[in-house]
Amino acid sequence: MQTLPQLKRRIESAEALRSIISSQKAIAAAELLGFERASASIEACVLMLERAVQAVLLDLDSPVRPGNDEKGSKPQNDNVKIIIGSDLGLVGRFNRSLAGEVAKEILRGDKIIALGRNMASSLVAQGVAPDREIAMPGDADGIVDAASDILESLGALSPAAKVEVFFNKRSGSSWQHERRTLAPITREYLAGISAREWPTRSFPGIAASREAMLDNLMSELVLYGVCMALSASLAAEQLARLITTQNAEKNIDERIEGMTLEYQSRRQAEITEELIDVLNGASAIAA
Repeated sequence: MQTLPQLKRRIESAEALRSIISSQKAIAAAELLGFERASASIEACVLMLERAVQAVLLDLDSPVRPGNDEKGSKPQNDNVKIIIGSDLGLVGRFNRSLAGEVAKEILRGDKIIALGRNMASSLVAQGVAPDREIAMPGDADGIVDAASDILESLGALSPAAKVEVFFNKRSGSSWQHERRTLAPITREYLAGISAREWPTRSFPGIAASREAMLDNLMSELVLYGVCMALSASLAAEQLARLITTQNAEKNIDERIEGMTLEYQSRRQAEITEELIDVLNGASAIAA
């Protein structure tokens, strides 16, 4: 059985750990808010890009390059799967659950890009060796740079190559898996953009080549599609960390309460025993 000094040291250690966990929780809450704001900003950029695409499509007859979404095209083995995870811990099953889900979707010949060393390790545990591992951005300012690194690592792909991104996104007070196709950009997607109502009475004049401009805009849409996935994943990561730290804080509080009650009970028992010894001693002297 532990002595009272030992039990007191354990209580002090638990309280110090709780202080650290509380700090981590506060940081996670602040980071969550920051990445959610970044997500909103990136979504606004995507809407602006889609508006620009709509303007280019106004007088363009054949908006998609041949082979992008043609049915019956020969399958390619340069298809890419981008899996976004985390570099830091305290996120529970954030990486493991997504890695397990993605492992079921991977086909022979797929190029695998893992973001975050924890995701890379989780994929290896599932029997999947990533072709490249890229570090996750540390803050919202690094999202665009990280997305550019990802696209640069893809290199030259065939027009029919399929690029998919897998990540976790916030869903209420928890998070869920998400899967999006970044490329090829299909005729259906562009047709949906083209069918939107133009917000003003006048239409923009475009001096440059519409085909070249559309090609550049579609590249930007892919880039910001990666940015959206990164920002959503980073927000979900902070939410997972917030949930983990909240649970840890609750467990530590319960542990401290239990040890404190034990300490007080045993301390009171010692005091009572000491008082009894004093009374017995006094009685013996009086006799």
